[in-house]
Amino acid sequence: MVNIDKIQPAAFIAQLKQKLTSFTTWHKCLAYTRTETIHQMITENLVDELNIYRELSIGRLCKNCIYGKYAAYPYSDSKSREKDILEHVYIDIWGLSQVQSAGSAFYFMIIIGSFSSYQIVMFLKFKSVEITLKVFKGFHAEA
Repeated sequence: MVNIDKIQPAAFIAQLKQKLTSFTTWHKCLAYTRTETIHQMITENLVDELNIYRELSIGRLCKNCIYGKYAAYPYSDSKSREKDILEHVYIDIWGLSQVQSAGSAFYFMIIIGSFSSYQIVMFLKFKSVEITLKVFKGFHAEA
C-alpha cells in the first residue's frame, strides 16, 4: 500500500534530477547579469532550478562584460560640416530578402541627406542601376 504523505511533489523531483551548472554558465545565460543580481536570485529563490556548483563568483574578469562597458565617443575633431543640401548623401541598398514584401519587393533602398537629415526608404522589386538612379533622382527633386 502507498502512503500518500511520503510522495514528493513533481517539481521537487524535477529539481533533484536537474544538473548542476557553473556560475559562469549562468552569468552567460542570463545575458551577463551582474554577479550581485545572480546572488540575489539564489538567496531569495527567485528562479526555479537555479542550481550552481563550485564558487558563487566568476573567478576572473569576464571579457564580454569588459567589452560591453566600453564607451563609444563621437568624433570631436571633425571640423567639416555640410553647408548645402545634397552636398553629402548616404545611400544603402538592402536585399535580397528571402520573403517578398506586400508590394512584391525584395530590396529596399535608404537615402539620407546629411545636411538636413531628410531621408526616404524605397522598396524595390529589382536591384539595378536604372532603378536606383531613378529613385535617387526622385530624392534629389524632393530635397
